[in-house]
Parts: sequence; C-alpha cells; structure tokens
Amino acid sequence: MKKQLRWRIAQYFEVRWWKNYLAPKDWDVYLNWKKGYWQGILNTISPVVTISTDTTLADIGCGPAGVFIAFPKQKVLALDPLLEQYEANIPAFKRSSFTNVQFLAQPFETYEAKSQQDVVFCMNAINHFQDLKGSFKRLQAMVAPKGYLVITIDGHRFSFFRWLFSRVPLDILHPHQYYLTEYERMVNNKEFDLVLTHLQKKEPLFNHYLLVFKRRS
Repeated sequence: MKKQLRWRIAQYFEVRWWKNYLAPKDWDVYLNWKKGYWQGILNTISPVVTISTDTTLADIGCGPAGVFIAFPKQKVLALDPLLEQYEANIPAFKRSSFTNVQFLAQPFETYEAKSQQDVVFCMNAINHFQDLKGSFKRLQAMVAPKGYLVITIDGHRFSFFRWLFSRVPLDILHPHQYYLTEYERMVNNKEFDLVLTHLQKKEPLFNHYLLVFKRRS
C-alpha cells in the first residue's frame, strides 16, 4: 500500500512538473531541441543498433515529447498512463499531430502486447513505474528475436543516499531507487546480452546511464 501511494504521488507530481516546465517555453522550439537530444542518443547507440524505416519501435513511458518524436517515418507504439492528462494540461501537445504513432494511455503493468517490436525504448521512465520488476519482464517480452531494449536510467552513486531515498521520498518523481548494477540484473541475462553502457551525465547523487540490451533469439 505504501509503495502504491508513493507511485500515485509521483504520477501527480509528474504531470505538474511537465506543465510547469513547458509553460514558459515555445513548443516548436522545445520540440526541435528535444529532437536534437534524441538524435544524440541515437548516434550513441548507432554502433550496436541499426534503425531503418522498416524498423518497428515502441516508446514505453513516452511522456509528451518522448523518443517517438525522432521517428517521423517509422511505425511507433507510444505508451504512457498520463497521456490524456498531458494533453489536457499542455495545450501545445496533441497526439493527433503524430500520425505515425499509435498512442496508448494506460499503465504499462496492464498492457498486453499484441506483437513484438524490433527496438523497445524506455527512456528515463522505468523507475517511474509501479511494478518495477514486473515491468522489466514485460519490456523484455516485447522485444523481437535479435531485437534491442534501450533504457536510460538514474543510478545511485552512494550507498547512504540510496538507503535514504528508498525510505524517504526526497526524489518525489521516482518511487524506485537503485544502483546501476541492480537495474542491470533485472534484465534476464539468459535471454539478453548487455551490449552498451554509456554514462550520459554525472550528477552529485546520481549518474544518468544509457543501456542497450540485445535479445539473443
């Protein structure tokens, strides 16, 4: 019950954060900047992940400006339980503007995938989910044979703060608090190989990492 309450609080503040963050910004300028950010991510993974116009993609925990915006020519599935709230609270965000994207406004924990995807992205989102370990299993199940799971995640740097943040909601948006190695172990190493680990950004308490896992078969 305590974990569920913490997750609900995190969801509430997630919508508020996006609303306040985007309020003073020009949406088109922001989208162009964000596309550049995502292109940097795609450049980093390009030595191990090849994406063509025929590649099927999923953006899980997409938010209002997820990696789906970087793929205007591909078929993309974008899922986020807060999509309707984003559209209601961020006037410039319209799902109808992205005609190649199939948006699903539902929790990932209740999503039943009808097909597998060549590349599944979960960008700075997995530690927002209610059922962390169950969601890792669902993400893996979505990846097609020889496909890729691409994740960005904040990993704790210090044991004291990992202990403190896991007990006191000082990081209100993220109900889960772990080290990088703990997140890595949540992906089944009997089916997936970790083919890329990249330090995106170093912060005082957290490091922000980019991880790419490849499904063997």
